[in-house]
Amino acid sequence: MSSDGFGEIMKQVPEETLIPNNDEQLDSLVQKLLGNKIFGRVRGQFKAELPELIKLIDEADSPSDFCRRFDRWAADQRMMGNLLAQLRRDRWSFAEGELTTLLCTAGYTLAGETVPLEETVPVTLIIPDFDRTLVMLRWIMSHGVSLFDGGDHTPELQHAFEGSFPTYRQHMDARRDPHVYPGREIITAYRDAVLTPLGIDPTKLAANVRALQMANETHSDDFEIGGNFNGSVCFGFLYVDEDQGSALSKFTREQQSQMASWQFNLPRALELSYYKIRFGFKPERSCDKQVRGGGTFSAPGFSQGFGSTAFLKFDGDRNRGQIRNFMYQES
Repeated sequence: MSSDGFGEIMKQVPEETLIPNNDEQLDSLVQKLLGNKIFGRVRGQFKAELPELIKLIDEADSPSDFCRRFDRWAADQRMMGNLLAQLRRDRWSFAEGELTTLLCTAGYTLAGETVPLEETVPVTLIIPDFDRTLVMLRWIMSHGVSLFDGGDHTPELQHAFEGSFPTYRQHMDARRDPHVYPGREIITAYRDAVLTPLGIDPTKLAANVRALQMANETHSDDFEIGGNFNGSVCFGFLYVDEDQGSALSKFTREQQSQMASWQFNLPRALELSYYKIRFGFKPERSCDKQVRGGGTFSAPGFSQGFGSTAFLKFDGDRNRGQIRNFMYQES
């Protein structure tokens, strides 16, 4: 028996019909598939598509309802596939990549795309003692390959660093091994000058608060530190599902005067645990142009003369179990 279709499969089976035994079912299936050209084309090819088909079947009230649902689903796939094919034909690789990510990742947002406020969650970024923190970030970034060499920072930056973090030299002079990573001394000096005076212990944060580290691409391996001390690495804090006013209320007015803070409204659909969140800072005078690139969100307004932009990058590691937060400074 040869056939191009399965019309007989789509007939509604009356509830009172007796279900054949396994042998009878198998014989009937063989008769329907034997010599069928469609089956010949798709045999062994449905591994990726089958879960979606099963989902449509489970949602349908009948085989006819399944066909209607499938036609709508197939039309959507055809339209998006056609757009992807056009972008590939025209060699618009960036746009093709952005569309691919949009189709595969819930909550991913294009630069310039507006997300309704009711579909977002407030996320507040707080940088304690922003001036000192910016000096620290710039000083670390100026060393490039290694913190053991002199770096390419200016004398002004070196002077600002030593004045902002006076205990750094004391910690370096007290080192027992001059050849190990100096990350511990850097973080200890930052903690002495910024965190301790504010009464902040980065190892004892509320459940919705995340500590910010420097992005890996913005400093050398010499900055790495390991062991339990890693819990004290932070240059700022991210308050998830908390607005700016509520987050700042946890600090005194005097403390707030030294802080920089921005509120971002990120799509609620984002599964934040699967994203790296990076924050860039730009002086107000250079924020006239919108930051381009996928997954970007700019906070409204300025703080301490700077604007901030969040960059979301899909992490893909669902076993990580926590938000990975990084920050870096843009010149």
